[in-house]
Amino acid sequence: MNCFNEDFPLFDLNAMDETCSPIDHLSSADMFLNNEVNKGTHWSVPWSDLMMTMFILFCMLYAYPSVKTAAQTARKDELSSLYEEGKETLRAKDFKDIASVELTADKAVKIILPGDIFFDTGDAKIKTAASGSLVAVGELISNKDYLITVAGHTDNIPITSGKYPSNWELSTARACEAARFLIEKADIAPDRIRVAGYGEYRPVASNDLPEGRRANRRVEIIISK
Repeated sequence: MNCFNEDFPLFDLNAMDETCSPIDHLSSADMFLNNEVNKGTHWSVPWSDLMMTMFILFCMLYAYPSVKTAAQTARKDELSSLYEEGKETLRAKDFKDIASVELTADKAVKIILPGDIFFDTGDAKIKTAASGSLVAVGELISNKDYLITVAGHTDNIPITSGKYPSNWELSTARACEAARFLIEKADIAPDRIRVAGYGEYRPVASNDLPEGRRANRRVEIIISK
């Protein structure tokens, strides 16, 4: 039976029978309200998930600087301890006049090997008499997971030996020789070491005087975490 009166376009309640679904006689207003309620329900779960995700993100951003600061402090304390240990090692083994140790502004440990003591002029082969202090340095850092940079430096006097084209090559060769010594004699993993040669371009003293040039001829072993 048709639920609508054929003579009138309006909804006819009297024309309904048991075959008509309740949804068939809902008003437009009721249908609209039901749709709006359903929309609200569908959005509530994703919105709550978004808010929870944002909350977790802000918590992580708040906590991360504290964790990072604590890790940096621990690293600096560890390197400071290594600095003190390095000084004591060089003093105890009577190497303090052969090598020196410094603590840099960013808390890295720098061990300085004077070029005149470790190498002949214009050469990159480590002198036998100076190798003992380098063995002591290797023992100091071999069992730790530090990163090691071996950097060679020279004065500004042009090289004349003919073996190396310039001070740049000489400084790099000396750094490589020191790095190879640490790998072979102190059993330090090669992937912990990087090598650099700076020639005369990073002086620590004036090259105008012999004392300054002597200080500039050096190999630095920089230990960081």
